[in-house]
Amino acid sequence: MDDDSHAKSLVDDPRFLASLTELDRGLDLDADDDPPVSGHRTSRLRATPGPTSSRPTPLASESDVFPEPIADSAPQQPSANADLPPPLAAAPGQRRPLLDLFPPSPVAHDRGSGPTIDGGVRPTIVRAAALLAAPRATELLVRIVRRNAPAHLSACGDLLLRCVVAPMGATGDLEQIAAALIDALPGDPTRREEVGTWTRPTPVTPGFVVDLLTATSRIDAGLAARGIEHLLAWPKTYEPDDVLIPAARAFAKQVESTAWPAVGRLREASLDHLRRRIALPLQAPRDWTRTNLLKCTCGDCRGLGAFLVAPDQQQWRLKAVQDRRTHVEQSVQRAACDLDVMTERRGSPHTLVATKNQASYERRSKQRRQDLEHVSALGG
Repeated sequence: MDDDSHAKSLVDDPRFLASLTELDRGLDLDADDDPPVSGHRTSRLRATPGPTSSRPTPLASESDVFPEPIADSAPQQPSANADLPPPLAAAPGQRRPLLDLFPPSPVAHDRGSGPTIDGGVRPTIVRAAALLAAPRATELLVRIVRRNAPAHLSACGDLLLRCVVAPMGATGDLEQIAAALIDALPGDPTRREEVGTWTRPTPVTPGFVVDLLTATSRIDAGLAARGIEHLLAWPKTYEPDDVLIPAARAFAKQVESTAWPAVGRLREASLDHLRRRIALPLQAPRDWTRTNLLKCTCGDCRGLGAFLVAPDQQQWRLKAVQDRRTHVEQSVQRAACDLDVMTERRGSPHTLVATKNQASYERRSKQRRQDLEHVSALGG
């Protein structure tokens, strides 16, 4: 779906809603004529004679109900419009599919009891799929997932979960749709798939992991196992601290997920990662010795490196022109050395002053507290 925040919803267009009254007499869709409405391709509605009681309401055009690509942004709320025609009543025993596709107040639909952290809403595509025959719905949903997963992974995970919680059979073959998403999962971060000149892939989020494992666990345990093993195989793409552990903590709050093997695998992998780091020694520095992480081998940086490993020196001073001072300061920043750097602006040239601190120890101490909290939350 489009990300244009200024696009006007079709429900705000009186001409569009007025045209829906033609449904009471039956419609034919002219697939060769696609005038643009609100930035989407839609098919022109053409009235045909005939009594409404003897003809079923036709399905919407596929180009209307499956726009590609989709995006991660939430739908725009329609503005109030006093000129909108009143809702049309369906004939007995008939549905009004187009009205279902464009509700007056689009909001996030309930996705069931599965845990969620974030994610957009994809209700229109799911409702549209229910209007098509199962094989055609499956084919189009698979195409949508394959095309959009490289750039909009979270949106595709959200779409898959919505398909799962939809009425049984409404969205076609769920195993094929889930397999398409697993096949499209990013892996090696050095081999990103091209997604277009002006498109930047959205980062992997804990919410995507929750959606993927919830959906695949409800479909088939084998698919869920494929999914979690892929995530664990590429820790630089699916970072344990930023993605996997938050997802595992989200599942820990859900009773249903305790019976899913893929979620159990995620939990154990997260606990193993945390326990290995907790086992590392953590001790405050006993003297002024600090690790020399500087990469540069120029004279000034070599002098600063010797100062870093000296156990009896707390402060180092460099009286030099600005270019040399700036270079040393940037080297310290890139290496994340345990140093506080400031410029003493007395005399000419000025003096760069580096003072040792305990930044790395403080970072590890903070990480240790977080790791212990995560282990407790995961029941480890």
